[in-house]
Amino acid sequence: MTLDPYTSDPDGRADEGPAHSLLRRRWPTVAGIVSVPALLLSGLFDDFVDGVVFAAVLYLAWGVLRHRPGQGAWVLWQIPGVLLFGAATLWAVSIDEPAAKYVLAAGWLGHAAWDVVHFRADRVVARWWSEWCLVLDVLLAAILVIDANL
Repeated sequence: MTLDPYTSDPDGRADEGPAHSLLRRRWPTVAGIVSVPALLLSGLFDDFVDGVVFAAVLYLAWGVLRHRPGQGAWVLWQIPGVLLFGAATLWAVSIDEPAAKYVLAAGWLGHAAWDVVHFRADRVVARWWSEWCLVLDVLLAAILVIDANL
């Protein structure tokens, strides 16, 4: 128990408004929303191709490095994930651009589903990471679909 010097509330949350409370609980969502323009402006995901595989490999590496008892099978499941997302990426680079954007969007949405599974199970990566990644994946997929229709 900590004492906030600005309130008489021992947890320091008596004067916390709904927006602050929401931000405290859902900061990874806000970070995911802010990350999209930052990534796009940085040029890291100009073609969106590298990101799908990078995200899958990151989960595998994180799972190995974060090793917690009882999650061995979860880490092993990252290998088919890397292969699946890698196959989607290879498919996308082998077809024409409008169709490729839909394939990449499907890959990003597939990774978003992957994030939901990991978030709910609280395995392999930290929950805040899977929440952040979920928001990022869905927004990037939406951008690809919108761009394919322009």
